[in-house]
This record gives sequence, C-alpha cells and structure tokens, in this order.
Amino acid sequence: DEYNLRLSNRRAESIANYLEEKGIERRRMKVAGLGESNPIARNVYEDGSDSPDGRSLNRHVSLKLRNLEDQNVEVAEIFVPDQLKPRSEKAYTVLLLQSESMLDTVPDEFLGESVALVITDESFLYTAGNFDRKPEAMRYLNEVIDLGYEDASMIEKSDLERLIAQMSSRKLTMEASYTIQIMALKNPVDISYFNPLEDVFMHKGIDGLHRYIQGDYKSIDRAMQELPRIRELGYDDAFIMSVLRYK
Repeated sequence: DEYNLRLSNRRAESIANYLEEKGIERRRMKVAGLGESNPIARNVYEDGSDSPDGRSLNRHVSLKLRNLEDQNVEVAEIFVPDQLKPRSEKAYTVLLLQSESMLDTVPDEFLGESVALVITDESFLYTAGNFDRKPEAMRYLNEVIDLGYEDASMIEKSDLERLIAQMSSRKLTMEASYTIQIMALKNPVDISYFNPLEDVFMHKGIDGLHRYIQGDYKSIDRAMQELPRIRELGYDDAFIMSVLRYK
C-alpha cells in the first residue's frame, strides 16, 4: 500500500512521523506539502475580506490509498462549499441532452469538443466541452443550439454532480467519486490486457459480466478531462459512472 498525503508544508513531516510511529513504514508513504501553494478553499474572498471558514478547510490532511484491495475501506473527501471554492476550480460544460436510453446519434466530438456520456440510474447525460471561463462556455452553447441541440444548456461541473446525485438511486454525496468504464466482458481477461492504461480494476456484477473500470476521479471534471485520452487508445465506448455503482 502507498499513502499519499496532501497537507501544508509546515505539518508534512510531523504527520509522516506520526504515521511511522504507528507502524506504517516510511517507504510506503509519499508526502506532498501543497497547502500553501494549492489551497482547496479561499483564504480571502474576492472583496479582500478574510475567510475564516476557508482557512479552516485549508488546515487539513488528504489521504489517498493506493493498491487497496479491501473494498470496505473508503477515504472520505473534504467537502468544500461552492462559495469557498477557489475561483480557478470553477469549470463549465454544456449539457447537450438527456435521454432515457443510450443514443447512437450523438457523436464522440462536436464542434471540436469531446462529448462525454455519463450514465445514471434514471438517465443518460451527454455533455460537451470543458471550459474554465463562463463566456467561452456561453459562446459554445450558442453554437450548439444553432446546430440543432435546442434544449442544450450550460452547467457548472458542481451542479452537474448534483444532477447526477439526484438521478442516482443510491444517494450520492458531493464526496462521491467517478470512474470510467472501458469494457464489459462475459469472460474475464488479465488486467495486463489493458496496458498501457494504469489503475484498471475489474468488477464482477450480479449479471455475470466482468466490467473493467479505470481510475478513481474525485470530481466529474477530472473524469471528463480523462475520457478523451481513454477513447484515443481505442476504447470508443468508454463512459463515466459513479464508483458507487460498482459496490
């Protein structure tokens, strides 16, 4: 097992020393002090006033477990309210359409932007584009509407996660993570079949199918950014799913 810690530079060594005293070998730990350079919340608001709640959230330790085989062990993510998220973390996409069934009429790419499929318990969501700035997303939305997707809408990634949660029978939380299903097979294959892909895992469903998933992404944004790379490797039917669907 490998422990990746995200914490402030000032506390990095002390936390690692504490874990070592508790019996975890130091060679199994990778420590990164990112609290000062990459905060998860605002230390000050846009008007320059202090943000005590944001500073409190930035005094944290994030633990990530690698090569974990015990599926009953989960590490909860730190929830950061939208008003406390750094401005740079806001991202947008365009929701092309929702459908009760999977469609073969939606392209993998539209107007130069990758199209992602997100499957929930109630609906199939097709999104296009990853935008850091709202005006760019609005311009793309107008072009999409002009070309036939009249019900398309711009949506912030955090709002998309809420929509996915509402459409899931197992109530997701904002801490829920996402994965990319790359293949489902009746007969299992060795994980090495998917090289050079990393972090590929197999889940055997009650229907007898062996589903191969890649990655554990803490936000829909990260999963959508990774999906085009997966498809470029030949997995054209890859789609995004909540990790909870495989447990």
